[in-house]
Amino acid sequence: MRPFACLLCLTLAAAAHAAAPDVTQVPTLPNEVVFACLSPSLTEQASGLSWQALTPETWGKAIEVQEGEERLSFSQDGAAHPNDWVSTRITLSQAPQTAANPAPVQTLTVTAIPSGVLPETTVTFNLLKEAALPPCTAKVWGGRPALVADAGDWFIIAESAKAKLVRVEGEKPRWTLTETKTARGSNEISASFRVGPGPLPPEPAAPAGK
Repeated sequence: MRPFACLLCLTLAAAAHAAAPDVTQVPTLPNEVVFACLSPSLTEQASGLSWQALTPETWGKAIEVQEGEERLSFSQDGAAHPNDWVSTRITLSQAPQTAANPAPVQTLTVTAIPSGVLPETTVTFNLLKEAALPPCTAKVWGGRPALVADAGDWFIIAESAKAKLVRVEGEKPRWTLTETKTARGSNEISASFRVGPGPLPPEPAAPAGK
């Protein structure tokens, strides 16, 4: 797989916009980052069963595209719970690609949809699972856990302050980004992170009066 900037979607966006910049000229993410981002897994707590919702090889095989003036979304169904207790949906969204913003930050969201077989369904989202990434450092960004490349050429930011980032030591450190949520009946639950090439963006400004 070529190291597409923003996980393949820039290619699709460029195809839809003749004025979009040449994707071969935009910053790219390292292959290790792309593979890690496209390999989320889930664990359903009642059964104790885990499964991989997506692989790099299956991403892009059945994508649905929703295009708006301020946001582009690319979605496809992921793999389901081994007992079909939970189905999944993977969505990658970004601002439109432009000459001024050739490599938009993207948000990858994993959605779990319980079948309703249980009154409550608790799922742990492994947004990153023991990912062997290029040298990087854990930081807090806007109150949320983040990974920042030591080389300053990529970053990952959890969307929730409740997400947990775990580093496992070894010959090459491995990173896991998790978040646990509980749904009632068949209500959907989801977890997300942002990913982009380049340096970590400035933190959002604190609300006035804080």
